[in-house]
Amino acid sequence: MAINIQEQQQQIYKLEAELANLKKEKSRLENLSKGGLVKKPDLFSIQGQQLLADIATYTTQITEKENQLKALNKTLKQAKTEISSVPEVGTAEELRLAALAGFQPNQIQEYRNYLAKVAKDKKDKKAAKEAVEKGEVQSQELTAELANAGKVLAQDLGEQERIDLATQLNKVYGLNLPLNGKYSPALKSAYIKMLADKFERSLDEGKTLSVQDFLTIGTLEGTYREAGAGAGGPEVSVLISSPTQAASYIQSTFKTVLNREATADEVDTLSKALKKAEKSAGRRSVKVGGRTEYTSDLDRVQFLTEEIKKIKDPKTGKSEFETKRGEKESITSQDLASVARLNGINLNQDQLNSYLTDVRNGKDINVIKNDIRYMAGLGRPDSVKKLLAEGTNLDTIYSPYKKTMATLLELDPNSIDINDTTLQGAITDRELPIYEFRRLLKKDPRWQYTNNAREEVSNKVLRVLRDFGFQG
Repeated sequence: MAINIQEQQQQIYKLEAELANLKKEKSRLENLSKGGLVKKPDLFSIQGQQLLADIATYTTQITEKENQLKALNKTLKQAKTEISSVPEVGTAEELRLAALAGFQPNQIQEYRNYLAKVAKDKKDKKAAKEAVEKGEVQSQELTAELANAGKVLAQDLGEQERIDLATQLNKVYGLNLPLNGKYSPALKSAYIKMLADKFERSLDEGKTLSVQDFLTIGTLEGTYREAGAGAGGPEVSVLISSPTQAASYIQSTFKTVLNREATADEVDTLSKALKKAEKSAGRRSVKVGGRTEYTSDLDRVQFLTEEIKKIKDPKTGKSEFETKRGEKESITSQDLASVARLNGINLNQDQLNSYLTDVRNGKDINVIKNDIRYMAGLGRPDSVKKLLAEGTNLDTIYSPYKKTMATLLELDPNSIDINDTTLQGAITDRELPIYEFRRLLKKDPRWQYTNNAREEVSNKVLRVLRDFGFQG
């Protein structure tokens, strides 16, 4: 039964992954149907109708997968219920091992609890070791959390969730944040302080704490309450980054902006600049409900981003950021233009600029390439569409036929358009064998002007003359 349950769980994981991929692809096609790629598709054209058909197909597949997943989850739940109802009786081997560990035959459950504790201790030690090794990853996560703090509070949390958060922050820090469920600079400042404290506590304990973990610990311990906190209203102290936090912000932002690590001198210089900026930002007082609240204005990630952009490239004397961005965008532009050309699509400069803007805003260039290939596949045979979806370009798919075509029609292979009518005839509802494609090429008007054609005609005439005895 245990093996069966394990197999069912693996099937569930597989179905969930397949379902996620289907939903992602359907979402991409939906966006494609609305326009914004090479051009907005005409949904009444053959290509547009094919696009809509693909969307409908994915919708059906998603529904089927969801039903399968629902049924499998139900079966797994029943199987687990059956197992839990079976009395726990130790096997002979388990009883023997328990005795060796000093447990009586009637203490089998205590023995199991002992084993569970040993396993947990090993797991905790391993997690602590990994936490130290993953310090850089945690610091990057903190940077992301701090950068998104305002968005989380203002957009992601509902009114009741903001009330619950303010209540817990009041308990942890001894504040007096208003419990009105509204966003406020004071709430954001307290939330940011909590994220920074959670990060340091995670490093100290050697494991990653969730927000709720930290809030629970802070409430129970009371160690984060400042002396006299809560008496004078919702005042939040200015957050000055520790050297470790500052270095974390700097390295993470460096990798984002310049795609490299900061040198020791750069970390030192920017740490001083950040500390000065944090102090200069000070506390900003605002009136909320007739009361004064205080918060810090500094956006550390934005501040560091602007400072890093000022760093000069020693080779050119220009901004290293602008130099690298220009080089990257030039390569990206050439890459996209090449993919479009290899798939029979011509991109104008406006379209390339639009794609560059998408990449600059964080869109994966491979997603754009796949969209181009998808457009190139509209109206083509299913076998071609499948290869395009796997990342193969049309030029590669038709390569054997292009070589044959270039040889027989005496053309430069690079001059053959991927949308050439004769070339497209190589793959319809089936792929033509090369010998059949050669016959097709000889029907092309261009063939009669080639040396191949003249030589073949001459050979035929010579054979006729020989057959009639006019040529030796």
